[in-house]
Amino acid sequence: MGTRSRPRSAVYALSLVSALLAVPVASAQQPADAAPYQPPVFSFEGGRIDLMEAIRLTLQYDPRLLLAEEDTNLRAGVAQEFAGAFDWTLTGQAQYQHREQELSEANQRSERKKRAQLDLATNDPRLGSLGSCPSQLQQEQRLALLLAVAEQDGGIYSFPTPEPTDGFALQLHLLETLIQANLGDPLVQQQLQDERRRSIQGEIDATRARLFGAPDLDGDGQPDTDGLIERCRRGREQLELLGAVPEEEEFDQAQLQLRLEKLTRSGIFLAPFLTGNYNATEFVGKRSGRFVIDAFSPSGIPIEALVDDRGGKNVRDSYTFEVGFDVNVPLLRNRGRAAVAGPEIAAGIDYEASELTLAHSAAESALVTAFAFWGVVAAQERLAVLETSVGLQGQVVDITRRLIEADELPAVESARGLAGESNARTQLEGARRDLISAKVNLLRAMGLSVEGMQNVPGAEGGFPPAPTRADVERLLEAELVRQGIANRLDLEAARKLTESGGILAAAARINLKPRFNVLGNVSAVGRGEESLSKATDDFKGPSYRIGTSFEKPFGNNQQKGRLLQVEARARQNEISAGDLERQVRLEVIRTAGSLLDAIDALALAEEAGQAFERTVNGEIQKLRIGEATLLDAVLTEQQRTQALLGVVSVRQQVANLLSQLRFETGTLVDRAADENRITWESLTTLPGSESGS
Repeated sequence: MGTRSRPRSAVYALSLVSALLAVPVASAQQPADAAPYQPPVFSFEGGRIDLMEAIRLTLQYDPRLLLAEEDTNLRAGVAQEFAGAFDWTLTGQAQYQHREQELSEANQRSERKKRAQLDLATNDPRLGSLGSCPSQLQQEQRLALLLAVAEQDGGIYSFPTPEPTDGFALQLHLLETLIQANLGDPLVQQQLQDERRRSIQGEIDATRARLFGAPDLDGDGQPDTDGLIERCRRGREQLELLGAVPEEEEFDQAQLQLRLEKLTRSGIFLAPFLTGNYNATEFVGKRSGRFVIDAFSPSGIPIEALVDDRGGKNVRDSYTFEVGFDVNVPLLRNRGRAAVAGPEIAAGIDYEASELTLAHSAAESALVTAFAFWGVVAAQERLAVLETSVGLQGQVVDITRRLIEADELPAVESARGLAGESNARTQLEGARRDLISAKVNLLRAMGLSVEGMQNVPGAEGGFPPAPTRADVERLLEAELVRQGIANRLDLEAARKLTESGGILAAAARINLKPRFNVLGNVSAVGRGEESLSKATDDFKGPSYRIGTSFEKPFGNNQQKGRLLQVEARARQNEISAGDLERQVRLEVIRTAGSLLDAIDALALAEEAGQAFERTVNGEIQKLRIGEATLLDAVLTEQQRTQALLGVVSVRQQVANLLSQLRFETGTLVDRAADENRITWESLTTLPGSESGS
């Protein structure tokens, strides 16, 4: 990475990572596939770096800032997790069950009885496999007998002795008796014969109707009522359809549940729901018949009948749907926004506090980097002073050698000059080592590493100008301490933590109460058989249910213990915030006082340095002409070097104190116009003295 020179007066808007930009909670999420952290290694190629570039790299790579940023992300996750308690939640469950079991003995007996009765009604054991109904056979025999009797016009009555219940047989027997009794009266006999023929024909017609059904009076080609022949045929078919007696039965059940749940921040719980159920049962290997509208009642109500029974249970599949919602209203514990949403609100405030803490951490890192940068500048200037010192000491040695050669100084003076030069070179080597340490310290503060010593950068630029004592005193008169307390981000973060602790304590106090909730349910139900559509055609309702639930723990130690914890934590936060405010006041006063002392010391050091600068040149000239001793020249040069080194040290102190005063007063980060910036002015000038962007 090459060096880029920038003018000191330039203003650079530097991002203080995501928290300084007031990033919303949702945007603080990190990608799940983020690359693992690797310490950055830069190649500066022996160049230099200015203060603002060093600050920019610090804010981008300092591990302490990266850790603080991840802590902010953690707080964002906690806040988002608490907010998730109030999300709409859709839950669903679907299941299907098939079960088979042995049919109970009672049900098997019922099925055997049904088949036996049908078999008895449809099969004549005397006819074997013909399977004719006994009633059909009886009527067919009666018809044949009637036809035979009809052919015996006036013949002997051939019916067996009539049963008391056989009205026609009794009537015919009476007519036959009267005919025999009136053989001597032809007229009466003829009338009785005619009545006999009419009776026989009427009974023949009635028997045929019983066998073949009523005549087709409506002209549709079908008998108006079925006769015995048709009913017996259907009976035999039904017996065949019924088949063997079932021994096992099966059940099918399906269930669907959908529920949308929502906890409001007032504590009310709502849950709209939809449930559906399907139930079916059958004998294994059998199936039910078909239900049809067979007739209507006198009042017009349709009567359903079952046709073509297949031996099943003849139980229709049933479908049930229910829609509605549940509600739970707390009246004591967990009632109200303070009790229910308190943890969420507190977590959000904690997240805001973590953002402020991250911004303050960025200011801390920038301050540490600034200190390290001024350390490099000081090491470079000390090196320059000592290089000049070595050069001056070399001039003294050279002048001494010439004076000794001219016999103007004894040879023993050569050792004094060489000792002074050796001492200067020793200091120079120490300064070079100090410069390397300062450069490495700057890289450490920036969170960077390099490939080798050849890539360690130096500092571009010098120390900022020192303010006047009067400017600092005016700031102190303008309530600098109060402004510092108002601007410090870490103090604002501590106050927010105190606020969040108070919210949690308030929620814990509310939740000391017993639990007393009102529960309600409102729903409508749709039922149907055979098809799903019939269940959804018409819903009946509303149905409703209302109730209460109560909970009173004896001792209530859990809630009391929780209250004790949050109150203690809130008190700790209050104490921490108060102590931090006290420390801020003291540090602002200390730093401002130290800056006043450093300004006075700088003025004296610069005056001494200028004086020694003038003096050393004169002493060397006097040494050339023999008017000064070698000792005076060496000591004067050493005093000059120490004075200039003192100037460098005090300048470094002033630069450090300017940056620290900005930090202590919370003005190192410029928060104007909804932006967060670190500028050259905010690092090198007194608070309130920015020249603008």
